[in-house]
Amino acid sequence: MSGRIFVHWFKNKRLGPNFGDELNHYLIGKLSGQKVSHVPIPATRSRMLVRSFKNIFKGDMSLLDFINNVKAFINGNYIVAIGSILGYTSGKNAVIWGAGFMRKTDIALPSSFLAVRGVKTQERLKEIGLNPPDVIGDPALLLDLVYNPSIDKKYQLGIIPHYSHYDSLKELSNDQIIVINLLDDIEKVIQEIKSCHQTISTSLHGIITSHVYDVPSLWFQMSETPLHGDTFKFEDYFSSVKIPLYCPQLMPSIIDFDLAKVINSFEDLHENSMINIDIEKIQKDLLLVTPFELLAKYS
Repeated sequence: MSGRIFVHWFKNKRLGPNFGDELNHYLIGKLSGQKVSHVPIPATRSRMLVRSFKNIFKGDMSLLDFINNVKAFINGNYIVAIGSILGYTSGKNAVIWGAGFMRKTDIALPSSFLAVRGVKTQERLKEIGLNPPDVIGDPALLLDLVYNPSIDKKYQLGIIPHYSHYDSLKELSNDQIIVINLLDDIEKVIQEIKSCHQTISTSLHGIITSHVYDVPSLWFQMSETPLHGDTFKFEDYFSSVKIPLYCPQLMPSIIDFDLAKVINSFEDLHENSMINIDIEKIQKDLLLVTPFELLAKYS
């Protein structure tokens, strides 16, 4: 793929750019030095056309996106990388590089599997009769290779809500706590995460990004607004970095929030709050199977 790289990731025009999804464009662009085109397509050509026309009429897709969509099929392939989207974006034209399943019951079509997010996705591919790749790892684990600014620690705790949880938690910000908005610019989010001694997150990529930058992070859950398929995708990531499986902590309400109690949870779950494997090994494996040409400094 020279000149332009076609990549599918979840995108909602009305919502705006969400951190975990937009990492596809940011990371692949940084690693390759090439232009990255968003391809909002499902698995097959007919489904692609139907969904594309629907999205154009709803205002969720521009005409340029549609043209790029068609170009992806003309070129013969597109990349599916960061996200729990493997269950509806696989297919003969798909090149899977680090994506995972959302749920343990999801299925995939035969694709070019170069890497998947974790052991759980590998196991699911075997269950449905497909050959999983040997390489596992979420490509977001490469983030510190492309952007790693020096940031002073300012906050005792960072709270990283999934974008759907941000409004209910943003009032917790003070001189010791920062509530990080995953709809902000990617590099701003990274800077804020690095400014924290520890983070808690209801977002998978909030945890992954914290871990990449050596910030201890724990999985918390909003009981009133749980995420779709969240248990599987978290388990999948944990399996790739040898984090023992644990139950998510319950996110306290603004009224009941006790900073000291939350900090104490890191003592009880110390082994669960950091990667327990050589991250450089995962990074090297992912870079060796990239479906695009790397810039010389990464190859």
